[in-house]
Amino acid sequence: MHINIKTTHLELDADTALYLDEKLSALEKYVNKDDESIKVDVELEHMHRHKSGDVYRAEINVLIDGKMIRAESKGEAIREVIDKVQDESAKNLRRHKKKRFSMLKRTGAKMKEMFRFRRR
Repeated sequence: MHINIKTTHLELDADTALYLDEKLSALEKYVNKDDESIKVDVELEHMHRHKSGDVYRAEINVLIDGKMIRAESKGEAIREVIDKVQDESAKNLRRHKKKRFSMLKRTGAKMKEMFRFRRR
């Protein structure tokens, strides 16, 4: 798994980088972390100051099996935004993994049915 982190208008301090690494490591249970074909792009942005205060944006794009899985979140605190985007990414990766395994099961069931039909 190859991880690329990009920041815009934001300095990534050691605490935030460590927090981000912890959250990204939680996503590894949904993908094979030794597979180098999986690309994870993380973008953290401090948007210009709004009337209500600082606004942060985080985006995670995961390229897995030729499909792009995307999650985006905005909020007032960087850790809050990272939490939200990690939750959404985990949900989408869980859905992708479930679809992949259910398709394998359906294919196996069809193959089994074909072999049963031949025996009769």
